[in-house]
Amino acid sequence: MVRILVVEDDALIRAVAIDVLEDAGFAALEAENAMEAISVLDEHAEDIAVLLTDVRMPGTIDGITLAKIAEKTWPWICAVITSGSPVQAHKPLPKTAKFIMKPWAADALLALFLHDLALPPEEGLRLAVQTTRERTEHRVLW
Repeated sequence: MVRILVVEDDALIRAVAIDVLEDAGFAALEAENAMEAISVLDEHAEDIAVLLTDVRMPGTIDGITLAKIAEKTWPWICAVITSGSPVQAHKPLPKTAKFIMKPWAADALLALFLHDLALPPEEGLRLAVQTTRERTEHRVLW
C-alpha cells in the first residue's frame, strides 16, 4: 500500500487531506510541522512514497525546506507542496516536487497523485476515486 506523509499545521485541513487519501486507498501518516515530519521520516521513510506538505508552518523549517531535506536524505520520496499564498507558488521548488494551490478539490489532489506522480493504484481505488469525485464535485477542500 502506498504511504503518504501529510504535513499540515491546520488540524482540519490535515484531517480532510488524510480522509481524501485514505478514502482513495492510500495509507496516510501525519505530522503537524516539519520537525515532527522529520521524526516520522527518520522512523518510516522506507515505507513512504510521497510527502504532502504545506509551505508555511510553525517552527524554523518551512515546507519547501522540508521537501529539499527529504529529496537529499530520502531521494525516493516525491514531494507535493501546497499553499494558499500565490507568492509561495512562485518560489523555487526541489527538482522532483509538484505544487498544488489551496484550496484544492479532492479530485484534483487525487489526480496529481495518480497521474502526475504515477502512483500505482490500489485494489478498489478507482471506485473510491469515483465516490470521492461524486461527494466533492462542487465542494472545494483545503
